[in-house]
Amino acid sequence: MDSGALEGVIATSIGALRIYSLHLSYISRRERIRQLETVLDIHRRATSEGGAWVGPATIRAEDWSAGDDPPPMPEDAVVMGDFNCRPASPEYDLMVGPQDEYAGRVHHVDAFVDAWAAAGYSEDEWTTWTPTSEGSPIGPRRLDYCFLSPRLARSVVRCWVDHSAAGSDHYPCWTELSF
Repeated sequence: MDSGALEGVIATSIGALRIYSLHLSYISRRERIRQLETVLDIHRRATSEGGAWVGPATIRAEDWSAGDDPPPMPEDAVVMGDFNCRPASPEYDLMVGPQDEYAGRVHHVDAFVDAWAAAGYSEDEWTTWTPTSEGSPIGPRRLDYCFLSPRLARSVVRCWVDHSAAGSDHYPCWTELSF
C-alpha cells in the first residue's frame, strides 16, 4: 500500500506546532481505522514522550544533537492529507467525535476539529477528489482533510480547494490560519 504518515514540528508566531501529513489506505476501512488509531495514539503521547530528537549523541561529537537538549513537543497539532474516507464515516468520527442526532457533532478534548467546519462550511460541502476513469461507479467526493487541535480551530480564517490544479485526482486543499 502507498500509505504513510510524516510528523514534523514547525515554529510559528504562537509557538511550535506538530504537523502530520497522512496518506491512508484506499482499500480497507479497517486498515484506515487502525492507521488513525495509531496516529491518534502517537498524538496523545507526543508531549510526554518527546520527539525523534532524543538521547545523547553516541556516534561522534559533531552529531547534530550533541550537547543540546531536545526541544519540547508542542500540544497543538495539525493532521492533514488524503484520508480516503467521507464525512460521517467511522474514520471521520474517530478524528472529530461522533454525530449525535440531538446534539450534533460531539467534539472530544483530545480529538480534532475539521478546519472546514471551523470555517463555517458543512462537513460534506467540498469535493477534493474526482475519479479518473470514465464510467466510474462512484462520483466526486471529499476525501482530503485538515484537522486541527481544538485550540487552533479558533484561528481558521478560510479554507478552499484548488480545482484548477492538475497532476493528481486529488485537488490541493488549503487552510489559512491567523495567529
